[in-house]
Order: sequence, then structure tokens, then C-alpha cells
Amino acid sequence: MDSPANTSHKKRNLIIGVVAAAAVVVGVTFSGGFESSRSSQQGQSGESSETNVFSIDSEPFGLTYGEWSARWWQWLFSIPSSDDPSDDKTGDKCAVNQGDDHVWFLSGHSSGLHETFCKVPLGKAILTPILTGFCDYHHDSEAKTESELRACAFSGIRGASMQLFINGMEIKNIESYRVQSPLFDLSAPPDNFFGLEPINSTQAAGDGYYVMIEPLPAGQHAIQIKSSIVGDPVSSFATDGTYNLEVK
Repeated sequence: MDSPANTSHKKRNLIIGVVAAAAVVVGVTFSGGFESSRSSQQGQSGESSETNVFSIDSEPFGLTYGEWSARWWQWLFSIPSSDDPSDDKTGDKCAVNQGDDHVWFLSGHSSGLHETFCKVPLGKAILTPILTGFCDYHHDSEAKTESELRACAFSGIRGASMQLFINGMEIKNIESYRVQSPLFDLSAPPDNFFGLEPINSTQAAGDGYYVMIEPLPAGQHAIQIKSSIVGDPVSSFATDGTYNLEVK
């Protein structure tokens, strides 16, 4: 993702768009054996299929969705900007700093149209943000209490419209997947993903929409997210991004 002109604005509005898999795909081969899922019929979806995502009240692999969202933020901040996976066309950068035994993280996208490629190990669940934001005590010094920190984190995602598709099948009621993280420790190393001032340790809180996808079978898959906020003078944006996944 490009370095923001206003880092506070950007980090509170991390647009996670993973644009939907079309029912009919175009057989355009990219490096690494991927095929693009974009076609003239992109956005066409089949019937809702919610059997392949963990329910919002579940605890996948012993953690709540909120706890997983905190781990996701910690992972994202561990990635140097030179290894930004959000628009990778090789499928290799999405493996940077992936260390969990059970779950593979997708980085999401900033505003705009995106197509990203990712190689996912067989047997890993996939955590993808739909739309999410966060604030921390160091970079958002006006927040003095936990409630102020949480209000700050939510300020960039209110009023969102979202759609999620997995292999062309729309996941319904995506608004019910809103997640609030617990307070978590966060470090911002030099050359961090957002270009924020480095700091060894602070506390942060996240607020957003996430889905944990059960392990997908071997082969090619596509995840699509569309999200937008219209009319908010601070947070207006739109994103449309597709992840083309190779699971093996």
C-alpha cells in the first residue's frame, strides 16, 4: 500500500476488499500457475453458502474472532513496506511472517481496484478482513481512555456497505461479522506497513468486519470483497479487490 499523505486517516480506514470470484472465469494464466478470476460477468454470484466460514460466535482454534483480529493487526505491522502483499502478482509475498499453525492471514486492500495472488498451504483456515480500522495510544494521543480508543477505531468504518464472495457464492449477513478486538500490544518497527512513526510498544484496539474461512480444498479459489463508505467527509472510500488463491 502506498504511504499515506495522512497516516492517521489511512490507518483508521484500512479498506479490506477481496473482490468476489466470478461464476465464470477467464482462463488467463499468471506466474505461479494462477488464473485470473476477473471476467465480464464478475460480481455475478450464486446462492449463499455459509457452511465454509466459522460463525461469529465460535472460537476457531481456541480464540475468539476478536482475539484473532488482534493477531491479524500484529501480523500486518510486522511486515516491512518493501514486502507489501496487498497487490502481489507472484503469490509469494503473502507468506511473509505467516507463523500460525492453523490460520493464514490475508492483508486486504486500500481504496481502489485490486487483483492479488496468494499461495496458501493446504489445511490452513483463512482470516480475511472485510473492512477494519484501529487506533493506538501513541499515534492517536487524543485518545486517553479505552472507550475513546475504541470510538477512534470505529470512526473510520461507520456507515459501510460490504459484500463478500467465496468462489462466486455470496456470504449473506456480512454485517453481523463485526469484531472488536481486546486491547492488544502493538509495535511499529521502522519501515512498517503504514509508514507510521516507529515505536517499541503501545496498546491498540481494532474494530472491523472479519471472516474466518474453513480450510479450502487443494486447487484454485477466489475471494472477492467490495466495500464502500459514501458521504462521510473523513472516511469516504470504495474498494473492490480480488484474491486469487492457490491452495496446495
